[in-house]
Amino acid sequence: MSSSLKTLFVFVLSAIALIGRCQQKSDFSLSPKVGTQISIPAFPGPFGMDKKPYSSLMLGLSMNIPNIPISLSVENAWAVQVQSGNANPLTPDIDQTWNEFSGHARYALSWGSVGVGYYRMRFQQENWRSSIYQGAYLSASKQLGWLSVEFRTRLNFSPSFSALLGFEHHSLTFAYELNPTPKKTETKFNKAFDLSLNLGMRGFPIQGLQNPGTEDFPAVGIAPTFGLELLHEKSNISALVMRDIWVSLNPGSTDRGIKGHISSIFMGIRYHKTLRNGRDFRYGIGYSLIRDLDLENANIYNLRFKNYQVKGVGIVVGYEVIPELDVEFKHTLSTASISNESLFRPIRMSLGLIYRLRPGKDSEKQNSYF
Repeated sequence: MSSSLKTLFVFVLSAIALIGRCQQKSDFSLSPKVGTQISIPAFPGPFGMDKKPYSSLMLGLSMNIPNIPISLSVENAWAVQVQSGNANPLTPDIDQTWNEFSGHARYALSWGSVGVGYYRMRFQQENWRSSIYQGAYLSASKQLGWLSVEFRTRLNFSPSFSALLGFEHHSLTFAYELNPTPKKTETKFNKAFDLSLNLGMRGFPIQGLQNPGTEDFPAVGIAPTFGLELLHEKSNISALVMRDIWVSLNPGSTDRGIKGHISSIFMGIRYHKTLRNGRDFRYGIGYSLIRDLDLENANIYNLRFKNYQVKGVGIVVGYEVIPELDVEFKHTLSTASISNESLFRPIRMSLGLIYRLRPGKDSEKQNSYF
């Protein structure tokens, strides 16, 4: 039996023993877990991989034990990276993927929790055979309202030992446990701030993308959007981080599997004003970064545009049409781009519906206008 399987076997046996002990004393609860992991998965081995942050979808299951300050969880994180065509701008496809399974045990303290865990990551890059990395996790987490924020550091044991030095060994996770009966605890954070998860869809005009003549694009692109917003209750000012992702696939094509990909990140502040009708009007400003596969396919000699081809001032304006649901306009005024694009390029403008999800906190809004 390999050392990695022995580690996993010991972890599973320990979990079973702890579950058996808990069943004798009290019940335990299982909660689905959803979130994102931000990491730099550049381990020794794969060549040509940029050492930059990537986000991955994380799903898992958490077991919480009453009267015992220990929790167990298993998680899986997936990510896919699109490659640019570079020399041939009409041949972008999947560049690399990684899939990480992990198991964790956490001990609760007064300020948060600390934990240990095991992980196994399968990394696949174009023109490379898959690589498997295994090791241990050390973690520290803090609960902010309904959101768990956790810092993790990897101790990589296989295929070679590496730890601590280098950003690739560290990651941040943001997760929410879908507990049907969450504990409502009043803290200084909950009293002063309101944390919301913004989910929705945006539509934007598709204009000017490269086309070999045998493909077509819809007139309007639809991009899922998600973000986190932290509102200071007294000032009505919030800090906001949002991300939009649009991908256009080309199934069956022998030329390219992905014909369009635009992802944008907005980081800024926003002011919330309650109108006489009880609805909120919101407007904000911030910094916007856009990765545009269409522009990335060009030969990039200026390294400042290697990761993001458009940078500028982002503006967001929204109006609450029904409780917690906004119609929102978003635009990026380009101040620096690889193509010197104008301030008001239509493809950077979008109109969307954004729902403000506030887990564990009842809305104080009325259910209608009247």
